[in-house]
Amino acid sequence: MLGLEATANMATASSLCGACGEVCPVKIPIPELLIRLREESFTAPHANPTMRGQGAGHNARTSAIWRAWSAIYASPALYRAASWLASRFRWLTPRRQAGWTSVRTPLQPAPKRLRDLIKERP
Repeated sequence: MLGLEATANMATASSLCGACGEVCPVKIPIPELLIRLREESFTAPHANPTMRGQGAGHNARTSAIWRAWSAIYASPALYRAASWLASRFRWLTPRRQAGWTSVRTPLQPAPKRLRDLIKERP
């Protein structure tokens, strides 16, 4: 209705878990359609040819944060250490978090890790 030029980013708003296709009462293959729309939005003549895909607009700091996140979640030992540090130093979490705290309470790590809570259960 609005065209791919006006709604190109909407095709990437779905996680593509497939649940929408499973529950659709008229069996519309929504995940396949979304994949096709994603491909069309990145190969369309109106698409920015200098854009190298998702995340190409990130600055160096954002890229470094994502690389660190990836390393932490790829290693169980690093994940345990990071979650332990986050729970011990939660007081360092900034009180104002841009774009978040204007309508919600600030995010803070839990005082105890889920791993520790499970160990404490009888």
